Amino acid sequence: MQSQAVLLCETKMAEVVAGATPATSSGEVPFTDPGLEGWTWSVSVAPATHAGINQVEVSINCRQGANSVDAGFKMTRLLRDPQAFVTSATQATKQKALEAGVVHQQSQASGQ
Repeated sequence: MQSQAVLLCETKMAEVVAGATPATSSGEVPFTDPGLEGWTWSVSVAPATHAGINQVEVSINCRQGANSVDAGFKMTRLLRDPQAFVTSATQATKQKALEAGVVHQQSQASGQ
């Protein structure tokens, strides 16, 4: 069961990295695949020490009995914050547009 917990955790982390599972914090979510009854996963996302980087933790647990964890595994990885990337790209685009506008205004002024 512990080996299965590790494999499920690696798979779920790969889904988060690929964007198939959102990189947002969640409570425990049961697996819906056949044969994974009692298995749950959760994701925890928090800002890391560097700007634009998040610390993502994926947890896997299996509970066959009431209130007991029979197997579990946690994996943590640092991922780039997609929102920081979008914000950075938007700012760069605005800066380029502003610079292009200034160049365009200068060329119009010199042509007059």
